[in-house]
Amino acid sequence: MARPLVEAQELTKRGSGLSDEWDFFFASVDGAVVSIFVDLGIRPEVPIEARPWLLWVHVDMSSPRPDGLSSSEESPKLREIGDALDAAISATCGAQLVGRVTGSGKREFYFHAAEPGPLDETAAQVMQSFEGYGFTCGSAFQPEWDHYLGTLYPSDTNLQRMQNRRLLDGLAAEGDLHELPRKVDHWLYFADEEGRAACRDTSNTVDALSRRITTIPRNRAHAMAEFVTWS
Repeated sequence: MARPLVEAQELTKRGSGLSDEWDFFFASVDGAVVSIFVDLGIRPEVPIEARPWLLWVHVDMSSPRPDGLSSSEESPKLREIGDALDAAISATCGAQLVGRVTGSGKREFYFHAAEPGPLDETAAQVMQSFEGYGFTCGSAFQPEWDHYLGTLYPSDTNLQRMQNRRLLDGLAAEGDLHELPRKVDHWLYFADEEGRAACRDTSNTVDALSRRITTIPRNRAHAMAEFVTWS
């Protein structure tokens, strides 16, 4: 978690990121495991009408890991390339970095802008300083921000995993030892009492969740009023 936070702070200082709320997650794209580093903070504003163009630069890694992700040895150079591309494309194309994908032996940088501008020339000029690194670049008119919403932004499951990781990191910073066993309460919410009763009476469902249901309270103040809790 520390490295993504540092990178987000660096983006904010350069004025390159649209927000300072960046985080990463792992996903499967076209059958390959990838790491996605994305600007989460802009989601409430997406699609941003003033930035309908998606710009990208894909850089070939020189020594990826066998699984296609970046190695610890090459990561500093890839960050250097990313910083250089970000600074140049932001300045010449008026583009803002919105996400980065690492996998399949590539690091892909994605921006949104009002128009493509001199993307090809800018990327070529930057990459001249990084001998041995191949690259491709391009742009597409995406006023609905299809790639951001469909690939870069995490699914509900991945977003929950990211929030869980943040919680664990926060607990660790306060001195918590994750290895120590502790009681954890869980809830299932139902639209009505009949659904709750059916779950409560289905022993297979209960056993799959836990063998100890401690309470079955009612809470009419909650939008989903019927729920089961177990530990």
